[in-house]
Amino acid sequence: MKLVTLVRFFYSIGAFLFCLNFCCAQSSTLVIPLDIRQVQFIDSSNTSSSSKLKQWNPKFWRILSQKEAPDSAYFWLQAAKLLQQAAKNGYPFATFQLDTLAGQPQKWQVIWRFSLNQAYHIGEIKIPDTSPVRRRVLAKALGLEANRQFSWLSYAQFRSRVAQLEFISLTDTPMVFFENGKAIWQIPIQAEKSTQAEGILGFQAGENDVRVTGDLLLDFKNAFRHADQMRLHYRSFPGGSQQFELLATLPYIGASAWGTQLNVNLFRRDSTFLELEPELSLMFKAGQNTQLRFFFRSRQTFPIQTVLANFSTLSFQSWGITGTYQKLDQPQLPIRGWKVKAELAAGNRVQNEVSKPAWSYALNAQWHTPIWSRLAHSAGFLLQGLESQQLVAADLFRLGGVNSLRGFDEASLLSARWLLITSEPRFFLDAASYLMFSIQWAQGLRQNQVFQARSLGLGLGLKVKAGQFQLIYASGAFSGQPLQLNLAKVHLGYRLIF
Repeated sequence: MKLVTLVRFFYSIGAFLFCLNFCCAQSSTLVIPLDIRQVQFIDSSNTSSSSKLKQWNPKFWRILSQKEAPDSAYFWLQAAKLLQQAAKNGYPFATFQLDTLAGQPQKWQVIWRFSLNQAYHIGEIKIPDTSPVRRRVLAKALGLEANRQFSWLSYAQFRSRVAQLEFISLTDTPMVFFENGKAIWQIPIQAEKSTQAEGILGFQAGENDVRVTGDLLLDFKNAFRHADQMRLHYRSFPGGSQQFELLATLPYIGASAWGTQLNVNLFRRDSTFLELEPELSLMFKAGQNTQLRFFFRSRQTFPIQTVLANFSTLSFQSWGITGTYQKLDQPQLPIRGWKVKAELAAGNRVQNEVSKPAWSYALNAQWHTPIWSRLAHSAGFLLQGLESQQLVAADLFRLGGVNSLRGFDEASLLSARWLLITSEPRFFLDAASYLMFSIQWAQGLRQNQVFQARSLGLGLGLKVKAGQFQLIYASGAFSGQPLQLNLAKVHLGYRLIF
């Protein structure tokens, strides 16, 4: 008797599950053709919603205009894209929903309701009184200018934008309040250590001695609470050559997209010549990631010993433009993103009182790609060129060193045209410590002769309490010559952040 009862119980459960599965299967495969006869738009902001829909999502507009049942998954995907576009263009609370479904089976009348609702613009920016940067400058740097259309995209990308400003950090989650058509931002920020002092020593064994190079950098950021920068850079090369560079940048003048930059470069090539190159620039922030720079550059070269320099007077004055697009996850040790910088300049080059036209160009690109949780790859491309007649050594580009072609002395390779390709895998021990392997290849042109060079290097970066320690061991050689590890170039560096 108990066995019969048990069998009946499981039979009932099975029958119930079968019926439930049948009903579900029928409901999931049931398709009701829709004859869309009317599309109704409700616009609370007194603008044309239909024109907005056509502009933001033409595919979705065509779907709504068809008198047939659309694919449901694709239909709602396009609806979601429409709302995303609305949120990007100042309508964060736009809605799209089914308003009315009437008629008979096989022939329905559907009315969709698309409402833009209230449009919002950026209002007040609230930051702590102890903010390290001025309110209007911060708003401009983060793309939060007053009365600009609010976009959810700006909120989604807010943390990455803050990460580009090394002198501030977030203490909490930023918040946005909506009131009377205004989006009020509350940004909890604090000052971050960003001033850097860096020293690098380079050693390379020669045939009878050891050549030593030195590099000292002081980089002050946001000293005047204006997102400004001042950099002093001194370099010492073998043979008594030296270089000093001063860079001063003041962006967002009057909380506008315009800024200015002054760069003064002084270079002394042993006992051959002295070079002075001031450059004055006007910068324009064309977008959150894009910057244009219009500059005037004047390079004056004075021979110390005319016989060695091979000229009595030499100057090159040029006007040019530089465009930079940068989209990196962080400015220091980026793991993801890319940066492209292009420059074009033209002017007159005067040698021994003879004036000739000249123009220069440069293209510098960097790609950073994460490969694994701790492994990333960085690739670099550099192309430089100077076109004119009867170029001398003082005109040529100088390559070599820890920040260009490793394994060679700083500024030891001269060329009128350069092509440098770099591949650099990095294995991160933590967020700021890594092991690095570097492969580089370069091709240059000097006195109508093409030459090639290559470099292999290993590096170590360690995060310490107050900064970062760096060790790079690289060997370089010209084409047709073997790499000699015993003649490698060694760089020891330490960066202090305060």
